[in-house]
Amino acid sequence: MKEIPFFAELRRPLYPLPVPVFDRSKPGKGEFAITSEWCISVPADASEQVRMAADDLRKFLLEGGIRVAYCRQTSKGQPSIRLKKGGARGAAPENYRIRIRPDGIVITGTDDSGVMYGAFFLEELMKQRRAPILKPGNISRRPILRTRILRSPMSFFHRQELPTVLDAYPETYLLRMAHHGFNGIWLRGRLHEMVKVRAFPEFGLDSDRILRDVNTLVQRAAKYGIKVFFYFNEPLAMRKDSGFFDRYPHLKGQSHGSEEVFAMCTSTPEVQVFLRDGMKYLFTKVSGLSGVILITASEFHTHCFSHFATRNQAPGVWREKMECPRCRTRTPQAVIGEVIGCINDGVKAARPDAEVIAWNWSWTLYEDEPQPGVIKALPKGVGVMADFERGGKRVTDGFKHMVDEYSQTYVGPSERFRGTAKVARETKRGMYAKLQIGVTHEIASVPYFPVYRKLAEKFLSLNRQHAIGAMECWNFGNILSPNTELANAFSWAPLPKSIDAYLRRIAERDFGAKAAAPLVKAWDCFARATEHYPFSIPLLYWGPQHFGPAFPLYFKPVNRHMPIPWLLPADVKYDTDFSWMQYTKFGDEIANYLGPFTPEKLVSCFDNLVREWQRGVDFMRKALRGVPKSCRANAEREYTVAAAVLSQFTTVRNVTEFVHLRNRYGQEKNAAAKKRLLQTLLTIAEGEVKNSLACRDLAERNNQLGFHGEAFGYDYTPAKINAKVRTTQTSIAQIRKALSKLV
Repeated sequence: MKEIPFFAELRRPLYPLPVPVFDRSKPGKGEFAITSEWCISVPADASEQVRMAADDLRKFLLEGGIRVAYCRQTSKGQPSIRLKKGGARGAAPENYRIRIRPDGIVITGTDDSGVMYGAFFLEELMKQRRAPILKPGNISRRPILRTRILRSPMSFFHRQELPTVLDAYPETYLLRMAHHGFNGIWLRGRLHEMVKVRAFPEFGLDSDRILRDVNTLVQRAAKYGIKVFFYFNEPLAMRKDSGFFDRYPHLKGQSHGSEEVFAMCTSTPEVQVFLRDGMKYLFTKVSGLSGVILITASEFHTHCFSHFATRNQAPGVWREKMECPRCRTRTPQAVIGEVIGCINDGVKAARPDAEVIAWNWSWTLYEDEPQPGVIKALPKGVGVMADFERGGKRVTDGFKHMVDEYSQTYVGPSERFRGTAKVARETKRGMYAKLQIGVTHEIASVPYFPVYRKLAEKFLSLNRQHAIGAMECWNFGNILSPNTELANAFSWAPLPKSIDAYLRRIAERDFGAKAAAPLVKAWDCFARATEHYPFSIPLLYWGPQHFGPAFPLYFKPVNRHMPIPWLLPADVKYDTDFSWMQYTKFGDEIANYLGPFTPEKLVSCFDNLVREWQRGVDFMRKALRGVPKSCRANAEREYTVAAAVLSQFTTVRNVTEFVHLRNRYGQEKNAAAKKRLLQTLLTIAEGEVKNSLACRDLAERNNQLGFHGEAFGYDYTPAKINAKVRTTQTSIAQIRKALSKLV
């Protein structure tokens, strides 16, 4: 498999910066400049993390031509930037204070991470000034969210990621993550591959090598104040042909799918021992691990209830067919509590302070929200994580519908999240939020979705829910971007004075003062445009917005299901079997993604969305005329992303209307009506070709466009767009031929 083109850019050293951050300017009234006469002071016993922060600050100043030396003791009158730890015993971690004076700056953190974040914030003040110039003052900051987790886009979820985990998390990228405020990363674990246990001696044959690399990553990440968590879906089911159940037939539990996989029944003592001993082994061998995040419903098959719905309202393949004789008389609440209890016992036996987080994903299979029965069945001390938006209710262009996935077009929180948070408080559990801050399935093939005002509103709303942490991505939507930077800004106290003030400040910093006002107007248009997004699971999972300019128009029906955007088996090799991999070719069955909307309503929604987004792009073009040379690379990135979003949403509108009218044409008997339909189809197809060619130009300028993180490949590329154009031009020729016959 070829390297993803932009990964090399993610791995490169942070310095020298690709975009100048300093202009030539002099201190104004009440300001002072840091010059090469200054020095940076760190204690003789400073940790590797504090030394890293000092080195980062030194390299940052060098970007402005300011060469500062390290010093233990300053000469009389020599100003210094002093990094140190301090504060009351037991002070909260990561807090920091900055004392800024013309004769010296002191950064005091309650721990090493506090010192590091203080140094980074000092850099940010100079970035905003676009010069190594500061105003005297005192600053105190603390994190609102204690745990802030992301993952690297270079880590491949649908393949064994641990063998390549060190390549996915080079120190250069960990430093970038720390600059964006993340203090946790999550890796996908498969316990039977990672640990050696007496119950199943065939497990963990490659454990030593795997855990050696995990240990290396834990130590590497600690240098940047980043903790390592494992996401588990355990115990993973075993395939029928694996030989496992030939050896242990008494452990076979509920089947899933076409009965190719079976649960390792967790109601058996052997499997419970495996979970306890396996987790203890893992946290003993990798003592620096910080915790686990656990899904216990849906996703990959695990315990016997993981794909067995017990609520009449919930869809369940085996709701009336529980095959496991042991679990047939049990409740899912009891089984989930037992599974997480075994995992918790093993984790805490090795590391008592580790975080064990139970994710409520799809617990609606078993119990009305907010699932108090499941939560109360969890062991004491286990935290609860809930999807921030899932279960929300919204109205789009007069149509009421539900938000049942991650969303950036809906601020949240949902009633489901608030209810879960209430039960968590009542049971004295830490509450975590699950978010997608880069992109969601609403549009997943751009590096970030620039709806900054909505994202800021989301974090302000989250801060009112008293959550202690957040997992801020799934296996996509995790590219560092303006979105992750915004999330960082709104995860610390004191918060920005207002959303408007933050957006204006970032616009001036990255694009120059002249461009700031029209650029903020553009961003506001983008946020308003998303009010028209016709959210539904079918659209998110099967809609053409991800493939966008690569999605062809067929005049002659092909009668195929719409393709899936998050798996690209023609381009990428996966090590997991998926039943829906059959949907790999472009199709024309738009009913697959209409959901609760009619074709006319979907087209109307996207008409409104595209119209407002186009206004934003127009404001952005106006802003670009005022961007100074030093900011043009930032402007190129921002424009290509916004224009690609416009193109991809335009494709949804065009595909939907084209296929809907084409189908009507096939049923129409009146010649005049058929001619009108053909003329409209021709206009749509010709417009879509222009739309695709415009997006091809954008993709050639920005190699992050078209990339889908879960697929680990490109939903669209210039070559795929060219193929779409050829197919659509064939359709145009067919439409013209049909028109000629009606003349």
